[in-house]
Amino acid sequence: MINGKIAVLYIDHSLGCPGGATLSLYNLVKSVKDYVYPIVVVREHGDTEKLFLSVGCEVIVSKVCSNVLESGLVAYKKFIPHIFNEIYVHRKLKTDVLKLLNGRTIDIVHSNTVYYNVGFHLSKALKTKHIWHVREMLDVSFGFRPFWGWNKFFNELSQSDSIIAITKAVFDHYKLDRYSQSIYLWDAVMDAEHNYYDKNKSKYLLFCAAGISECKGLDSLLNSYALSGLKNEGYRLRVIGKFDDLAYKSKIMNLIEILNLREYIDFLGYCKDISLEMKKATAIVMSSYNEGLGRVAVEAMFYGCPVIARNCGGPAEFLTDGDNAHLFLSDEECASCMKAVVCEDQYEMTMRAQQYAIDNFSEEVYGKKIFDIYRQILKL
Repeated sequence: MINGKIAVLYIDHSLGCPGGATLSLYNLVKSVKDYVYPIVVVREHGDTEKLFLSVGCEVIVSKVCSNVLESGLVAYKKFIPHIFNEIYVHRKLKTDVLKLLNGRTIDIVHSNTVYYNVGFHLSKALKTKHIWHVREMLDVSFGFRPFWGWNKFFNELSQSDSIIAITKAVFDHYKLDRYSQSIYLWDAVMDAEHNYYDKNKSKYLLFCAAGISECKGLDSLLNSYALSGLKNEGYRLRVIGKFDDLAYKSKIMNLIEILNLREYIDFLGYCKDISLEMKKATAIVMSSYNEGLGRVAVEAMFYGCPVIARNCGGPAEFLTDGDNAHLFLSDEECASCMKAVVCEDQYEMTMRAQQYAIDNFSEEVYGKKIFDIYRQILKL
């Protein structure tokens, strides 16, 4: 322990601006700050480092080598360099951590993503407990696989002291029921008192992703927006996020021209604070395929923004059509949902959604559950 608190070393993976997984880790750290002394490993100086420093974390800036193998020719080009990079990174991270600890003891290493297995190996080197947060469906969402293969990945997973999937969809995808130490637990998204409602909505629909890739379904959303005819009623489409794939960006721009939507779409880039956009939006549309959780949908619920979402993956677990959201499976159904939020009063549905978010995704509720896991594996 450090200063009478459980000492936890968290492994983050953001490069550049914090993404959804990093923001979820930030909420996790805030939720347990009364019981935990947090130290966070980040990959570079910058916004992510500042984010964790702002809540009193010690921060170690050290390279972290991924544990994924991409598809196609890219995988072959990176294979040999990856092996040498992994050896170097694992050694350097251990050295950096031991230097910062300066004799202090870590109780738990908590890995925040399955993109990296360095936390597992670090926990072995430090002879301490390991928790693995399973957030992504690597294969179906991104076309990736673990660098050293699925068997080794599951072997390392099975040796962890606790495995936390962020939704039942992720839990079932990896068949985690075979491990007695595994559970699924929805993330915290914000403080319970951070809710808001603005009845004076602006005339735009919102799409939001930290990184825009094909799995986010922006092309599907554009088709739905065109089908809805809402552009003729003055409703714009606002897009938050940066394109991860230039080929996909080109595809989107071509589709915009084909659908004659150039004058009706606003590209806002990456947004550090999306709350203002969410509070004023007529609705947010989550068009992702195989979303692990769907953090932006929960944020919208807190901010009193009606949610339209694809009825699959994580969002299907906490969103109910006609109760706290509008759900769709096809572009045509999505267009109908868009027209519904414009034509029908959304207040009661929005309030139910907000209360559901407070009851199930607040830091106050989440922190107690995470602390119970920490106590359980440490036998406190």
